[in-house]
Amino acid sequence: FLSVYFFFVLKMATSGPAPPLAFLGLFLLLAALHLGHMVAFAPDRAPLLALTKPLPILCGLGYATVARQANGGGGDRRGVLLAAGLVFAALGDVLLTFDSDLLFILGGASFFVQHVSNIVSFRLPLEAGTLPPQRLGWGIPYLMAWSTLLCLIWGNASERPLILVGGTTIYFMGLTVAAWRAMARFGYPGERTAHHLLSALGYVVFIGSDTVLIFDRVAFPLGPHWKVMLVVMVTYYAAIGLIAFSLPHRTKKRL
Repeated sequence: FLSVYFFFVLKMATSGPAPPLAFLGLFLLLAALHLGHMVAFAPDRAPLLALTKPLPILCGLGYATVARQANGGGGDRRGVLLAAGLVFAALGDVLLTFDSDLLFILGGASFFVQHVSNIVSFRLPLEAGTLPPQRLGWGIPYLMAWSTLLCLIWGNASERPLILVGGTTIYFMGLTVAAWRAMARFGYPGERTAHHLLSALGYVVFIGSDTVLIFDRVAFPLGPHWKVMLVVMVTYYAAIGLIAFSLPHRTKKRL
């Protein structure tokens, strides 16, 4: 499958503009494949799930690669940063598949790098050449969400390893900062494009997905593990899809 995938990406990248809908269709197909795999086998076949889980993210990476080509190649710094973040997201997907506190921490660290990469991309200069405004007030709702989750986790995780709880706290801080910067970027009048809206919405969904995951893994179980993971993966794929496909492909549409 990977051979077919890389052939598909290479052909798209070398034959002119690639329709985003082609990648979106493949993304949805691969996401459905993994979700169906989860429902059929529950969490009993982690090695196989580790193979199917990152495939939609690799598809998003393929789209980012082709979109960068259409947008001017190496000069598209946002495309470079977004693609780099997707590489770490795919790695984090594999690590989080297995039931291990160490791999959970390493997977969270990988996703943390993805969020940092996106934070940097949201701080790139605007089209006018100036830096986007800080908009500190826009970060208040995200700070409240992080603080609430922090209190709930530390209040219900007395028997969990300190490195796991502390690492989760730091990770969620990175996630909320990335969500804040995505929304702040979209809030600037000159940047109110559909693409920046996708990033902002993607990070809102990302927070919801990881909140469920962190509660179930670190604080207290929310239900049967495979059902919780199904909710996590549906919302995660929605979030990562919105972020990956937020990269413009030649044209931008104003709202």
